[in-house]
Amino acid sequence: KETKVDCLDIARTQVKKHEGLRLRMYKDSVGVWTIGYGHNLEANGISLAVAEQMFDEDLITAALIARDFAGDAWPKLNEVRRAVLINMAFNLGNRLKFFVQTREALMNHDYKLVAERMAKSKWYSQVGNRGKELCKQMETGEL
Repeated sequence: KETKVDCLDIARTQVKKHEGLRLRMYKDSVGVWTIGYGHNLEANGISLAVAEQMFDEDLITAALIARDFAGDAWPKLNEVRRAVLINMAFNLGNRLKFFVQTREALMNHDYKLVAERMAKSKWYSQVGNRGKELCKQMETGEL
């Protein structure tokens, strides 16, 4: 009995082998920014589905960073204040850990002081309205 061969399966296997997998952007042999299995970022960008998947993965990572940053204070934070820390972690990544005085105020549940310390940071001066909105939410615990 003859086994049906699917051209896409053959091509998938061969292209993966020939292109190789790179999880970070790189310039291909002709200088084009590429990622994954030879995905041409300059000509093709990424699809909405890929962007949403990347966002979801990054948001989960940010939530883990925020929870680690908040430590024992995390369970006492309401959802809005948790969201503020996740938002900051999304933007800052692991650099959130350098907000030492902010964290100290957070541990004392002094949310007004947390917001003040957020507002005095370099981050605040770089993020425009995002910083104003997040400081207000941290202070009030409301959207």
